[in-house]
Formats: sequence, C-alpha cells, structure tokens
Amino acid sequence: MKRIPMLVGLVILCMALSAGPLYAVCSITRGKVEVSQGTGAACTSIQTAVNLANGTTPLLVSVLPGTYTENITMISNITLAGSGRDVTFIQPLSSSSAVVTISSLENVVVEGFTINGGSSQNGVQISSSSPTIKNNRFVGSNINAIHNTSASPIIAGNLFKDTGGTAILSEIGSAALVQDNKITNCGRSIRDWNSSSTLTGNVFEGNGDFIEIQRSSTKIINNIIKDQWAGIYVSQLASDGGRPIIRDNIITGSTGNSDINVYNGANPNISNNIYDTFTGSGAVGAYNVKQDGTPAPLQ
Repeated sequence: MKRIPMLVGLVILCMALSAGPLYAVCSITRGKVEVSQGTGAACTSIQTAVNLANGTTPLLVSVLPGTYTENITMISNITLAGSGRDVTFIQPLSSSSAVVTISSLENVVVEGFTINGGSSQNGVQISSSSPTIKNNRFVGSNINAIHNTSASPIIAGNLFKDTGGTAILSEIGSAALVQDNKITNCGRSIRDWNSSSTLTGNVFEGNGDFIEIQRSSTKIINNIIKDQWAGIYVSQLASDGGRPIIRDNIITGSTGNSDINVYNGANPNISNNIYDTFTGSGAVGAYNVKQDGTPAPLQ
C-alpha cells in the first residue's frame, strides 16, 4: 500500500516536467535580451528589456519582427537592434513624448527599425548624448524625425521618407554627423540652428523645403540635393564664429527658390559645387559651375 502514494507522486512530477515552466521570465542571458511578440515569449516589451540594463555593463536588446507600440526611454550602454527596418516597427503609445528618448547617455545604438513618430511628437529625441542611429527608416513624424539638442549623434544609413515635419533638427550647440542617408518627400530635410553639424554623402530629393543653416558653422560636403522647393538656405553669422562650408555638392532642380540662398550677413564658403541658381550676398568661394559647365553665380 505504501507504493501507491509514491507512484502518484512520480506521475505528478512527470506531468509537471512535461508541462514546462508555469511562466517565462524576461532576463539577460550572456549579455543579451530578446524581445518577441511570439506566443510564450519571455519579453514582449522593448522598454521592459531596456529596464534590465544597469547602465554600465553593455547590453544587446535584440528585437524580433513585429510592431511594437510603446515609447522607449533608453539607458547607457545599450544596443537596441531590430531585425531590419522592413520587418521591425515602433510606433508611439503616447503622444506626450518621443518614440525613443536618449538623454544624457553614453554608448547607445539604435538600428534596424522603422520608427513612426506619429502626428505630434519626435521620432527620436536626443539631448546631451552621442548615440549612433543607423540603418533605420523614419516615417510619419509631423514634428521632427530626429531632434538633437546639445547632442553629437552619428546618423548614418537611414531612410527618411514621407515625414510631414523636418527629417533632422539640430540646435543649441549640436554637432551631428549626418552621413549616407536618403531623405525624400519630407516636409523639410535639415535644420541646423546654432550648431556645427556635418552633412556628407547624403541624397536629398523631392522635399518640401530647403536645408536650413541658421547661425551655424555647418559643413555640407559631397551631397546630392535635387528637386526640392529650394536647395540650401544660409542665414546669419555662425554663433560659434565659424564659417559654413558648402563644397563638392550637386544642387539642382529647385522648384520654388534658388539652389543656394544666402541672407542676413551669413558668410559661407561655397566651392566646387554644381548648381544653377543663387540668391543673396556675402558668400565666398570658387570653382562652382552650372549643369551646362558654365560658371555658377555666387552673388
């Protein structure tokens, strides 16, 4: 008779083992957290995964394909990696903050997502940080797809498409490196205010307004800027005492204003570009030509 309870206990134990754990726990495994919307996934929220970081030990948050509706506040030393911008989407849960916020952080990377900023907030808000934002797609942001404040991010290999607002706004002493992006059909492509960003290797096409450089020593080098309402607008002396540099660009097809516009005492150096039309005064430079090979205007 004593064998019966023992047999019952063995049966219960076998049933429990076959059923597996009662619930999965979102946790770090060998420096990585995986986020998934799959059935039984341990971690279904990007923010929950980010919150596991201690801010000092590097952490990879790997996000599997899906649409994640949340606002994410990043922590230092995190790489937030989607499975590719064609299959991994982030959209805002709340309109009161940016989709992704990076504030006073170190060693942050955001890559491989489509980020939809919605109608009333920024896609990515960066302040007092130097993150890398690469290989993403930005859509739908009616304010700014990326807004930099006193920040020095690397923004590389992204696609900005059909945003109602500005693709990238940098202000208050920012120094963004904007490299090898495509910015197309946006309300406005770039605004650099009181900053010293570098724009190089980008394609700007079909945007509703110009690249605006105001009180900034921005460097615009080796870009293609075409079929916008206007190409580049430079206004006022740089607040840091520097001189804007516009060099080795192709700027053509402006539909509403000139390819290059210089106003209000700005003093850019404009050299080695191809463009057809110019408005304003105060620029210096040389070796600019029109598309037909004749000298381009500089005054």
